[in-house]
Amino acid sequence: MPLRCRLPIFFGVLCLLYAMTLPRAQADHYAPLRVDAYASVVTDEQRAELILPALSKVQSLQVSKWGGDQVLVEAIPAGRTQWILPKLDAGYYTITFGEHQCPLAVIAGASSRLGPSSVVALDSNITWQVVPEEMDDVAALIKACGMQWVRERVHWGWIEEKRDQYNWKSPDRAVGALHRAGLKVMQAYHNVPRWSRADGSGKAPSDNLLEAYEFARDFADRFKGKVYAFEGWNEPNLHFFHGLPDKLASVQKVWYMGMKDGNKDIRVLAPAFTRMHPTYTWDQDYLRLYLANHAGRFFDVMNIHHYGAVKNYKLLYETVRQQLDDVGLTDIPCWSSESGTMAFDVDEKSYIDQTMQRQQATFLSQMYPSGLAAGEERMFWYVATTWITPSGKWHSLLSYLPDAKNVRKPNKQGLALPALCALSNTAHMLADGRYLGQIQGLHSDVRAELFDRGNQTVCLAIWNQSETASPVEVTLPVAGSAVKDWRDYLGSPVTVPAKSSLVFPVAEQTQYIVLPRQLALDALALTPTNPPLSPVRRRMLKAVRSRVWFSPPS
Repeated sequence: MPLRCRLPIFFGVLCLLYAMTLPRAQADHYAPLRVDAYASVVTDEQRAELILPALSKVQSLQVSKWGGDQVLVEAIPAGRTQWILPKLDAGYYTITFGEHQCPLAVIAGASSRLGPSSVVALDSNITWQVVPEEMDDVAALIKACGMQWVRERVHWGWIEEKRDQYNWKSPDRAVGALHRAGLKVMQAYHNVPRWSRADGSGKAPSDNLLEAYEFARDFADRFKGKVYAFEGWNEPNLHFFHGLPDKLASVQKVWYMGMKDGNKDIRVLAPAFTRMHPTYTWDQDYLRLYLANHAGRFFDVMNIHHYGAVKNYKLLYETVRQQLDDVGLTDIPCWSSESGTMAFDVDEKSYIDQTMQRQQATFLSQMYPSGLAAGEERMFWYVATTWITPSGKWHSLLSYLPDAKNVRKPNKQGLALPALCALSNTAHMLADGRYLGQIQGLHSDVRAELFDRGNQTVCLAIWNQSETASPVEVTLPVAGSAVKDWRDYLGSPVTVPAKSSLVFPVAEQTQYIVLPRQLALDALALTPTNPPLSPVRRRMLKAVRSRVWFSPPS
């Protein structure tokens, strides 16, 4: 064979050998073995349909709980390319067929849920991270996971690239998909148009605040009935805002008046302050000066971000609450529009391993009960969709596809990670999630928080909060026959012992136990929450808040 013919073959073999060294796409939509459902998610009311590679002989198909026991084995006849599984309990599974594997996430179906959760929310981020053809699929998946609220993005400069020339295509598309799925949208605000400032910066207030007022008014009016809340500015005490607290307060007042003029029913959030731990004195002073500039009259909800250990949530919330109390804002609710954790050292050619996946799901199962017990009214996990920062930090509930390489570029979404099951299960079990108090008298390493679900039942969220998190045995003075439901952190049902009291091990992964409300309140030693404000005190604080000097533009 002539050399000119051999060279292409030689280089082709080299390319093939190199490709074999690259990581296999764990989330490949076109993998030989896959679940014929978006993101590989079905409900426990559905039967999952599998797409199989055609084999020339009978092959065993196994379904196992993730990292656990085998639950199903079936012999697949030769040549079959499709197979329908029986209904499975909620949980996260691994399907094995010959040398191929794929995940299967099974979540609670709509008929077993009390409705969408009012407290467990999610940062959807489809505006930036999802290709248009998948937006409806992502929105439907989020709704199926039991969400009622999602957080999205709005960029004034992308909508009004030139003064007085609106292009609503991006928010129309994203908000439309979420609205069609039955979700309430809270929009987070980033930046101003560069044309609005003489210095061309997008990270400071526009030179003419009337233009900001007009945009806020027009935005709220356009998305009335679809966007229910608006966040003033994302993390202004970091690098996202270049200005002192008085400038931020001015922006907040303008946004508030514009939003309320466009839609009187919209809830306006404070900017999303972060690093609220008391050791961050500069950030504490920033918030204090912001509130001192009479900003408190111009938001309906306080808003914070936190990514630290769940054991610090109570201290974070108390620190913020004290600042609000100091200016008479005791009646203001608090949301966390970003909370979560991240896996580190992830690059664009690798995926988080099972250890990181377990850590992510475990953290999520502790995060919501901890934040709600600390006093937050609503919490948003950050983030649903594929997101790897330039520094290699992973946030997503969906796995990573090889073509998703740009942090600001819409990407095809991968398959569900275990944390998505943990999110769906937390929403299902907590439901309304009205905090009742902490259970006392258990092991010192164990944390147990009680929540009212809204249907005469309560949910006990219980986990081991020690550094080692080694399982410890606890006893609850409740008969097994009284248990309405019991799930592990991924939603798999737990077998209830038929005994006069519940004795079971508690590890770091949260377990959720549903009990009749009155029985639980009678049987369990509960530390109650703070009593609500009296009507007189509430009216007095509202009077304090109304003493402001700023008036809307005429």
